[in-house]
Amino acid sequence: MVSVKPSFSGALEMPDDDRAIHTRAWEFVKAFKPQTAALLIIGIDPAAAIEVDTRRSANVLKQMRVSYSHACASAEASSAFGSPLPFAQPAGSLASIQFRVMLERATKWNDARDFINWIRGSNGLFEEQSFSRSDIDQWLIAKGFQSAYAFVAPPAKSAQANAPLSSKERTTLLNTIGGLLALMLETGPLGKTRSGYDDQAAIIDGLLARYAGAAGLSKRNLEAKFAEAKRTLSGRAE
Repeated sequence: MVSVKPSFSGALEMPDDDRAIHTRAWEFVKAFKPQTAALLIIGIDPAAAIEVDTRRSANVLKQMRVSYSHACASAEASSAFGSPLPFAQPAGSLASIQFRVMLERATKWNDARDFINWIRGSNGLFEEQSFSRSDIDQWLIAKGFQSAYAFVAPPAKSAQANAPLSSKERTTLLNTIGGLLALMLETGPLGKTRSGYDDQAAIIDGLLARYAGAAGLSKRNLEAKFAEAKRTLSGRAE
């Protein structure tokens, strides 16, 4: 197994000239060739890169090559007898878009011969590959490498995420709780509740037993919420 130390991790010095990343120009690119990805990782706009930038990115490119070779070697070993076995990509390896397409085809037809020939042939060469944003991002995380360019942007924080519930939203939630509680305690033809719980106390005990420690689930809080839910549903909320 190949072990590679994150020698280009840590803070990256951003160039002060026009070779620095213009992120908007790359936001619509879905696949990256190896050299392009390496330049972006060290903070260089590939469209403005010069020879010195290519040399600076050589170590990143080498790390990518080793990780891609690791993925290929592992896949080839799992398909040694001609039929692709369930392939779990090794941690820290790097699979290309073409690699995944060929692997999926081999799995679909239960025949790995073309896949192995592809890996060993010119089409499987590292330089011929394209890498998706998510694969590069996952590789960087697995290796503990820091990239100057965010291949996968973090999810935007919603302005409503921490906003208090509106009166309508609160009523909707309470009505939902009250309705579910009523359904659970509704008796069937034989006089038994449809849920199997005899009463509200039994439901509370069941919740506390199954979700012990969950935020907001205490006997006192559940009793209060259930009472409020029943009042709201019946139209008697204060």
